[in-house]
Amino acid sequence: MHEAQTQDGSHIWEDLFLPEIVDEDMKPVADETQGELVFTSLGKHALPIVRYRTKDLTRLLPGTARPGHRRMERIILEQPTLSPHFVLEITRPGRMDELMVRVERRPDSTTDDGYQAARMLARGVQVRIGSSCAVQIAEPGELARSEAKMKRIHDLRPEAPLHGQP
Repeated sequence: MHEAQTQDGSHIWEDLFLPEIVDEDMKPVADETQGELVFTSLGKHALPIVRYRTKDLTRLLPGTARPGHRRMERIILEQPTLSPHFVLEITRPGRMDELMVRVERRPDSTTDDGYQAARMLARGVQVRIGSSCAVQIAEPGELARSEAKMKRIHDLRPEAPLHGQP
């Protein structure tokens, strides 16, 4: 098998999975229309998965590295100043959850470029997802790296008390 790398979104192996983008009523929408990504497994190697809701908001676009396979739209990497090294932190400082996107700027960009990209990223998240977030720019190499699959979402909210307990 040959590898191909592009930096324009993850490609979906459509010989293994059937991807769909659906609206809030679980009705399929047209390609290149934003909605929730849903997968159905086409193989018998593991548990059968039928319309698994990822809760990811994205669009399916034509493939580039693998033209026969579509790719998922990306958000962070649309900003050329930002690197693919990022983490999402969910906190609850008061009554509402808050999202912080911590992302490194690319080494060939300036700190001012990073701040401008942060504003554009926050606006892009607001427009596409409908939720506000704070964006913090990290210096190149500042965020943790991992040899294995990196944990990108850190849920830092306090545990909710169980029913009937103070």
